[in-house]
This record gives sequence, C-alpha cells and structure tokens, in this order.
Amino acid sequence: MGRDADGRYLERWARGDDPVPHAWRHTHALDLVRLGEAHALRLFWDPAWRFLGWYVNLQAPLRRTALGYDTTDWALDVWVEPDGTWEWKDEGDFSEAQALGILDGAAAARVRAEGERVVAEAPWPTGWEEWRPDPEWPLPALPGAWDVVEPSPPSRPGMLTP
Repeated sequence: MGRDADGRYLERWARGDDPVPHAWRHTHALDLVRLGEAHALRLFWDPAWRFLGWYVNLQAPLRRTALGYDTTDWALDVWVEPDGTWEWKDEGDFSEAQALGILDGAAAARVRAEGERVVAEAPWPTGWEEWRPDPEWPLPALPGAWDVVEPSPPSRPGMLTP
C-alpha cells in the first residue's frame, strides 16, 4: 500500500480502504524470506548495483494463498549499513499503529523483540550481496486478481497478533 502525500498510510489501512497502486523505483531490491520467520531480509542496491545495505522488514510469517503468499507488515523495521551498524526505521509508523489500535502494547513488544532478535543474530552478509538477475529473464505476467488479498483474521485494528 503506497503512502499518502504526507507519508502516512496506516489510517487508510486500519479503515480497510482499497490499496493505492505503488511501483517500486530508484533501487534494486531482493527479499530473502523463510517460511515461519516473522521478518524478511531485503538487500538493496543503487541503480548502478552498488550495495547499500540490508533492511529487516518485520512482518507476519508468510501464509500460503491460492496465488502465492500473503503477509502483514508490522510497521517497525531495521536498517543495517554495509558495515553492520544498524538503526530502527519507521518508529513514527510503529507509534501510529499503536495509537490506532492496530498493535496493542503486548503485540508491539513482540514486534520489537523480533527486531532485536534478528539484530543479535546478525544474518548478514547473506552471500547474496553480489547477486544480479540474469538480463535474459523475461518479466513474468501477473495472474488475474493478483492484487486481491484473501481475507484472513486478523485484518483490522486491534487484532494483529505477532
């Protein structure tokens, strides 16, 4: 779900508004996700493929759907520089998610604990930092209804249970 002009998106998400189209631009990215894990590790490169760092996206473990996999983002993330220094990212979004009732105090503590666990584990470098896609790979066609999220509890404020 894309952000509003003011950078916000959680109020629309909490109300259940339709997603806003959003196209990723400006960097190359590769997500490494393991089934059962409450995070994804995203590698970022600039347009010239200079490695920028790792992004720990704190999220619900993937769940299988008819079209692939779904997850729910938990608003708080971690940015890790190539030298391994790190910082929390999106603290404002995380606070807003709590204020809107999307995450209660206990759920927020579990999300932060997952971030701390990943940072302590430090699963970087990953071995994928020099990866490049084969330029001959065709862009796959998306299946019909790819943008329709299957309803599954929890999906509304106050119901996320990381």
